[in-house]
Amino acid sequence: MKRGLRGFSYFVDRPHLLGYRHMAVEKRLGWLYQGNILRAYCPEKIKRLQDKFRNAEV
Repeated sequence: MKRGLRGFSYFVDRPHLLGYRHMAVEKRLGWLYQGNILRAYCPEKIKRLQDKFRNAEV
């Protein structure tokens, strides 16, 4: 990644982080699994665009 460039960022306050930590592992893994399924059905164009954001190319 180029110095100083980032894809995107967001802020999550401490109470929300602690709440997420106390959620059941099954629920957290379920969210990841559902996100992966959603991405699998996205058009290739959208996947390439998402990857560009992740790599700070946009």
